Amino acid sequence: PGAELELAEGRVQMTRRDMQTTSPEVLRHRLDLAEAGFHRVLSNSRTRPYQRSQATRGLSEVERLRDGTGAAADLGTLGPILPRSAWGAAPAAPTRLTVNTHAWSRITVHHTATDSTDPGVIRRIQKNHMEQREFGDIGYHFLIDGSGRIFQGRDLRWQGAHADRANNIANIGICLLGNFNEERPTAAALHSLEGLIEALRGRHHIERSRVLGHQELKATDCPGRYLEEWVRAYRTGRLTSLPRARSQREHSVASVR
Repeated sequence: PGAELELAEGRVQMTRRDMQTTSPEVLRHRLDLAEAGFHRVLSNSRTRPYQRSQATRGLSEVERLRDGTGAAADLGTLGPILPRSAWGAAPAAPTRLTVNTHAWSRITVHHTATDSTDPGVIRRIQKNHMEQREFGDIGYHFLIDGSGRIFQGRDLRWQGAHADRANNIANIGICLLGNFNEERPTAAALHSLEGLIEALRGRHHIERSRVLGHQELKATDCPGRYLEEWVRAYRTGRLTSLPRARSQREHSVASVR
């Protein structure tokens, strides 16, 4: 494990050194290799306690550096997507993740079904997904709060865990924070959702007809009746016929009731 640890740490150091001079694709590849190396150290029965501590710190550094390589900025025309560090993400567990080997062909929209739209909800979802459901990371690729901020969830190099078994294949998961059986999404959240979907569809050549609500794939209330109404209107080009979405001010007032 000593040589494996040294190699992984060297890749981290090279990434840190070359942040301003090397392409994001190369930097991310180095970090992927370093991450895999640290996990191999942690899974080796001969690894000593101090080596485990170094590997754990190494994984945290990989996560921090990955935020700075533009991993969430592949959708450059969309504007800023907040990195995982913005919501305090725990490191992913790659040994429990499946590499996406297909062209993305679907987008599925979800809601958290929670009253709170604070980013702390994202941390709790990740904790539940990883500890209770034994996922390798949060199941969604992107999350959007009531003010329209877009957060990076699971990296797009990994298949999601949001639509149940085979439905996850080639399927990008987007989750809005809130309970949309009870209230309508804010105008800001829907504006960001539409922009994100359009950017993803353009980059990955996804047909409009392949944008779905979670309930269209399994028996569930998700993404709530009001958000499902929006999804179906988006898919059929009828967004202008929908009732007015809540303003951010209305959302703020409702959130403190």
